[in-house]
Amino acid sequence: MVNKKKNSIFKFIGFSTLIVLLFSCTTIPIRERDAFDAKRTVTADDLRRKGMALQEITFSSDDTVQLKAWYLSREDARGTVLYLGGNGFLLAISEEIFSAFHAQGMNVFAFDYRGYGRSSGKPSVQGLKNDVRAAYAYLAGKLHVSPDRLVIHGHSLGTVFALWLANQNHAAGVVLESPITDAKDLTNRLVPTLLKPFVRFEIDEALLQDSNLEQITRLQKPLLIVTGVDDPITPKVMAEMLYERATVKDKNLIIIDKGGHNDLPPNKTYRQALSEFYTSLPGLKISETDGGN
Repeated sequence: MVNKKKNSIFKFIGFSTLIVLLFSCTTIPIRERDAFDAKRTVTADDLRRKGMALQEITFSSDDTVQLKAWYLSREDARGTVLYLGGNGFLLAISEEIFSAFHAQGMNVFAFDYRGYGRSSGKPSVQGLKNDVRAAYAYLAGKLHVSPDRLVIHGHSLGTVFALWLANQNHAAGVVLESPITDAKDLTNRLVPTLLKPFVRFEIDEALLQDSNLEQITRLQKPLLIVTGVDDPITPKVMAEMLYERATVKDKNLIIIDKGGHNDLPPNKTYRQALSEFYTSLPGLKISETDGGN
């Protein structure tokens, strides 16, 4: 009995020592610039003062949730982007995003998901699906945007809904920025290899319903995937996996040197990639009858 207790104590000490060594041998610098996650907010009027024609819109999801949207238009637009942001996206911090698309001659429609920003409701997987479907319908029905001139653009979490929407509806093309593979892969990559035997995630079933690794095999629209070399949230290997899984012939993968997760829109390479992708889409030409929609 004594020997068993000793063995248990020795095992505990050994495990504790291992944990101490694992963490004490690594110095993690915390710099002043890393201590702040500053975000500059903007209003619709701020963008209008920069010469952008911006319309504030409220539209309903199919379960009466009221969603707040901004529609940036230009008379010479070659097409329209339906932008589906990531988990941290809000219209109030979207200036760089709107500017990037505007600079490439595109209209932009973006909105706050339910429960985000000034939109009503509470977020859920099915609820956000309802929201993106309602946004697509609003573009077609109220703003008269032709699907042949529409690019569905998802960022991070938004790539899940972008692929889901694109596989059910017509569009000129799809852009996946800093994409997610699926919930299991994402959580698995959050844990260091040495600690994986000790950590388990219990993932809600609703989050497992839609895997981009499966969705992308069914996509039959021109595809652009853009990611950053230094993305710490959705590493570039996820983009590479999705690119390999994509069966559509018209596909391209751009990996931006020194690019992170949320800092790609101002990047010259990012904007050039968007411009070349838009130019390659037959439907993205200005029409005299639809005014650029």
